[in-house]
Amino acid sequence: MNKITKSIKEVRLNFNLIRHDKAAIVLFFMSLAIFILGIAYLLIYIRPVEFNIPVRFNPSSRVAGKWYELYQMPLLSFALTFLNSILAVKYFNSERFIAYTLISASVVINIIIFIQIYLFVYLVGTK
Repeated sequence: MNKITKSIKEVRLNFNLIRHDKAAIVLFFMSLAIFILGIAYLLIYIRPVEFNIPVRFNPSSRVAGKWYELYQMPLLSFALTFLNSILAVKYFNSERFIAYTLISASVVINIIIFIQIYLFVYLVGTK
């Protein structure tokens, strides 16, 4: 049996264990709900415009870009949540503390990105 097949079987076994753990499931769905809330907030308040809007703020400068570049923040949030979830499932059986830390980090990341989305919409909302 090669390493990839063994790794897939291990992840499948760990997924069966993690799906019965209520704390891990609650954290995962909390992270997912905050992500969906951020996407919905952007979809409601950011409309296509012809001019450039601020998409990133640095203490020294503002970076302007197209309106759709604001969707990079939730995309990053989704990618990190997906990666953390895969790693949490992989390490759930052997290192539960790491698995819970990864899932909790996803919640924190999604909260921070939602706050960032809210502030950008507040500053440059195009509705």
